[in-house]
Amino acid sequence: MSLYSLLIFFGIIVSLWVVLIISAYFIDFRQFGIFVSYFYAIYQYQISDSSKLIERIEGLKGLVRSYLKLSVVITLTLFFTVPLVLAWNLFQFSGGLIVATPIYLYSIPEVLIILIAVFIALLLHEFGHLMAATAMGVQVKRIGIGVFLVFIGAFVDLGEESEEDGSIIIENGNNSEESKNNSEQFRMNDKEKSIRKLSILSSGVTLNIVFSLLFLILLFFVPYLYGSPGGVVVDGFSTYSPNYQPLHTGDIIVGISRINEFNQSYGKVAITSVYDLTRVLNHTPANTTLLIHLLNSDVLVKTGGDNTKSTLGIKVSNYYPNFGFLPLLPYFVTFSLIWLSNLNLAVGVYNLLPFTFTDGGKILSFLLQYVKEGFRNFLSISVQVLVLILVIGNILVSYQ
Repeated sequence: MSLYSLLIFFGIIVSLWVVLIISAYFIDFRQFGIFVSYFYAIYQYQISDSSKLIERIEGLKGLVRSYLKLSVVITLTLFFTVPLVLAWNLFQFSGGLIVATPIYLYSIPEVLIILIAVFIALLLHEFGHLMAATAMGVQVKRIGIGVFLVFIGAFVDLGEESEEDGSIIIENGNNSEESKNNSEQFRMNDKEKSIRKLSILSSGVTLNIVFSLLFLILLFFVPYLYGSPGGVVVDGFSTYSPNYQPLHTGDIIVGISRINEFNQSYGKVAITSVYDLTRVLNHTPANTTLLIHLLNSDVLVKTGGDNTKSTLGIKVSNYYPNFGFLPLLPYFVTFSLIWLSNLNLAVGVYNLLPFTFTDGGKILSFLLQYVKEGFRNFLSISVQVLVLILVIGNILVSYQ
């Protein structure tokens, strides 16, 4: 996506936002569960006890509760591990954990895939909370997703605890032994409520991590379904290179030849994969004229790069003949799986960070609940500031 295309893309987004705001004056979107303001638009889905989704979760309550026990272990382990990894990475100067690619280097379909992947990651996170709350007997009022300016978010609104797992009412008695038993029963219930709260907090993060791993596994196995590659397909271009003009998105490169001083081609090399193309370019000096053999034609290009290797200024992926009519489909499937895996991991890790507005912040409050209030506030703020410094430090290292 060129800078011009990027401006057009954001122009379309702004136009749609303006149309939505104007439409809100004539259409009552609230009847559809949509709430529109100048700065945000939110869709809310009301959940009733008779909802099919709730019924299905209730039917799997035993399995879900087993999952929740595992999620608490995973989340608490990662809660303490993530800050340590950030600290180790920062002080070892091993490079940033965040690799930022300018958005204008992506095509419009790629940007749309990324946005859809963000929605999916957020919905999975909130569904984790919904699933846990339902299995633990906590009423869920509604689930929603929305956009605040350019930021995407999702939420689950929990109601009061149900009678099944709610607090136990202790009746007054004159017998001291009965009072003792009631007191112990109350403490057990208080402990159960704490475990329930931690389970609900942990479930969203764990579901993101689980799906991140599932998408990663698919990323390794799906390419085996494509068959053998028979060339490379042009997926996009580098804005910084002038060498892509003769090529177009979707062009399939099957070979490369050099051009001599008599304008004759020689030394044709078959290109059957990205590895072949990379190997050829690594052994080709910059500013070399090449004849690119496409599936149906040939084009002349002049390479860029430096004295050690040359570049064509294009992004490519393997071409699979089995997808002859849709040569870019394998690339977009792979691209989608990469971003679904990365964004689920990012949403999970982000929510582990102990900030006030994240699940990690609530977990920190849970862990500090038995610390004296004055010292608890000091410790909470200190941990948040320390982790924030680690996050900012890793971001800065990423841009060095």
